[in-house]
Amino acid sequence: MSAQELVDRGVELDLEIKQKTKELTEIKNSLKVIAENTGVKILKGKHGKANISAQTSSQIAALEFITTCEEVGISKEGIASALKVLIAQAKKILGEEQYLPIITTNSNPYGVIKFTKL
Repeated sequence: MSAQELVDRGVELDLEIKQKTKELTEIKNSLKVIAENTGVKILKGKHGKANISAQTSSQIAALEFITTCEEVGISKEGIASALKVLIAQAKKILGEEQYLPIITTNSNPYGVIKFTKL
């Protein structure tokens, strides 16, 4: 395939995926409501079934985590290995002068492709 053909097919597939993703999200939300209303966690169709299960997420406050780690003797390196830094927040808190020398940036000039229909 030529570059032009690849772009055209990519645009076509990208649009199709976005439409199907939206439709699938709506279907899943409807099935969740049906499951909640009926208490049934396995819903069957003619060609397949949908298993509905719990979704769990956990959170811990950063300061509480750091304090607890320090109390049990975990090193700064150990604490740091468990933390994820939000770049925008770090930049806001530190300011550019403190932020720029410590940031590591990786860039791939061909790393992102976004399709736009003409």
